[in-house]
Formats: sequence, C-alpha cells, structure tokens
Amino acid sequence: MFWPGACVCFAQPVRGPLSLGSHCLSLLPISGETPQPSERLGIALTGQPPELDILWMENKGRLGNNTSLMATPKKAYLVVPPTGLYIREDRCQTPIEHLKTVALRPPIDLMYAAAAFERGGADCLLTDFPAEGLGWRDLEDRLRQIQPDYLVLSITTPSLEDDLQAARLAKQVSPRTTVIAKGAHFNVLDVETLERHQDLDAVLRGEYEPACEAIARGLAPTDIAGVTSRNASGAIHRSPAPEFVDDLDGLPFPARHLVRNELYVRPDTAQPQTTVVTNRGCPHQCIFCLAPQVGGRKNRYRSVGNVLEELAECLHKFGIHNFLFRSDTFTQQRDWVIELCREIIGRRLSIEWVCNSRVDTIDTEMLDWMKRAGCWLIAFGVESGDERSLDLMNKRADAAQARDAIAM
Repeated sequence: MFWPGACVCFAQPVRGPLSLGSHCLSLLPISGETPQPSERLGIALTGQPPELDILWMENKGRLGNNTSLMATPKKAYLVVPPTGLYIREDRCQTPIEHLKTVALRPPIDLMYAAAAFERGGADCLLTDFPAEGLGWRDLEDRLRQIQPDYLVLSITTPSLEDDLQAARLAKQVSPRTTVIAKGAHFNVLDVETLERHQDLDAVLRGEYEPACEAIARGLAPTDIAGVTSRNASGAIHRSPAPEFVDDLDGLPFPARHLVRNELYVRPDTAQPQTTVVTNRGCPHQCIFCLAPQVGGRKNRYRSVGNVLEELAECLHKFGIHNFLFRSDTFTQQRDWVIELCREIIGRRLSIEWVCNSRVDTIDTEMLDWMKRAGCWLIAFGVESGDERSLDLMNKRADAAQARDAIAM
C-alpha cells in the first residue's frame, strides 16, 4: 500500500520532467475563488449518511492566502471501531460494556490525534461508533462515501482482533486508504501486528501527536519517528522511537468539535463531561502499570494557564462543566495543584471535577483547595490492603497511608 503524499495543485500547466511519486495534480481556479467543499473533498453531497456532508463542510481544512496555488488537504477519518464499549486510553484498556454504571468519556487520545492531523492541514472526521450506537454496516457506508486518505483506528490489546476488522473492511470498500492504528499495544508488538494483519499499513508508537501532524504534511513514514509501516513491496520499516513531548502547552487542544459531546455524560447527573489531560508521565515504578511505558518516568505538567484556557473553551464553546482531570498522578506536584485550584476559585469557574491520586501525595490543605475548586471525587490507587502484596507490586505506599488518605 502506498503512503499518500501531499497533493500539489498547479494553476498553470507543468512542463518538463516531473517526478512526484504518489503526489497528485489537480486544477484550481485562478480567479482566487475557493472551491466548494464537494469539489475539494471529492465527496457526493447526496450520499448517505447525510450528516457527513455537513461535518466535512464545517471541518474543512484552512486554505492558504495564495488561492491560485495551494495544496488540497488530505482526508483523515479517525474511528473508535464498533466492537463494544472500552476505555481506550493508552494506559488504561478496559471493557466496560457490562458494567452497571458507565461513566462514558470521549476518546481523548483520538481527539488529540485529530487535532494534530488538523494542524498538519488535513480535513478530519471522528466517529465513536460504540458511543453513537453504530455498527459495522454504518462504518462500511461511511468509508464507501468518504474514501479517506487515512483511516486512523483506536486499538486496545483486548479488542485488537475485533478492532482490525475495520482495516479489512476499509481495504474492501476504499482500497486506496492508508490504514493506521494507534494504541499502547504497538509500543511492543508493532512489527508482529503488521506481519499478522496485512490490511494494516502502519502503527504509531509512543506519543503520536507529532507523527500525526507529520503524516498530514505528507512526510514519508520512514522519516517520522514512532511510525512502523509497510511499504509498497510489503517490507516493514520501524523508525526510531519518538521523544516524549516536553512542551505539552505546545499541543493543540483536543478536537472536541469533531465529537458529539452530548453523548458523554455523568451517570449520576446526566450532565455532559469531558477529559482534560493535565500532565503525562509517572516517576513511580509499580510493576502492573503501563504509565511509565506510555508517558515516561518524568511527570510533565502543562502550565496552569494552558489548562485554564482549555477549561474556558469547554465552558464557553461547548457548555461542558464536568471534567476528569486525567493524569498518571494528578497530585504529584503540590504547588501546581494548589495554584490551579486558586485560579479556578479566583476566576469563579463553575465546574466540578474528579481526578486520580496516590495515597502518599496528598495532605489536608491540598484537599481543602481541591474541594473548594470543585473536586468531588478522587480515585486513589490503593491496590491492596496487604503489605506483602504492596511490596511485591513495588507500590512504595503502605496500607496505613491508604487508610489515612481515605480518612482525610
């Protein structure tokens, strides 16, 4: 399967030798008028499902100032496959289909990937098929209509074989589509997965926002860190591991405009909720946890100001007041937590939120600030009340600390 390059559009005939590989040519009007979305995206505005036409027009890529010579944006379709309800965050992969109470949250990792594709110039759609109650026939219809340049799948280890039915389906109805998968599974089993699943063209390893942006810009997969890919002859290439993103403030906010935010609600109040990733990485060494492998052992925090900007966007643009502050250990840096709480209180942000924490990183003053700032639930990683078990896990927090934390 070829890797699509950037589409280069020429307003004048091209003369002389030209070698573009997988690049393509198209004619744009030289009058400076912007082509209609149906022309530029190459989709039929009368096809099914009709809501896709509206979404493509709303989310079309930004055009450059020179409309007589511009690149045609690639189409990226990001998908949570219709294989049941799972938590698909890279450090947490859990089936939740049969739980009595489900706190369904948006696919934040895929939304970050979509935002990176958009920054790279791609036009994006995102469908969370389980959340929307859609099935395989719906995916087939959408792939047939959209004919995306890239299909990006959110994969978990428990659902891998079922999820990759989407790759096979894509090759049947949209053969030119490059199928890409993301998920912690590929940090270790990337080559093996590509060898076993011939319909999969590439997988992303590590923190993949830079890779997604580079793909959208048309870079070759062999030149992008964190991409394991298959070339036209079937050979598999594993590029070097990517660096962790040190400046989290530099990432675009998750693409919440691409999801149906009303689907993700608190089970107790039915109010919309979303996830805000406040920091990545964990310095602890619990043997059962993926966090250090996914996010590294350095706890990288966003600035308080950057988090507040995202909260303001959620409040004022999307009407969301309920949050999970997702973090490997939200309470690791006491001063940062208190500063964030002070700002939430000082700005009178009407929000409620939950977070996770170790039992040995809190105190009563911090908890007081958190409660006043809208925190109503903390998920402590207690793991066990048995000291020997905690030692075997390398938890480095004991049962007495767990009792004290819960008593606070």
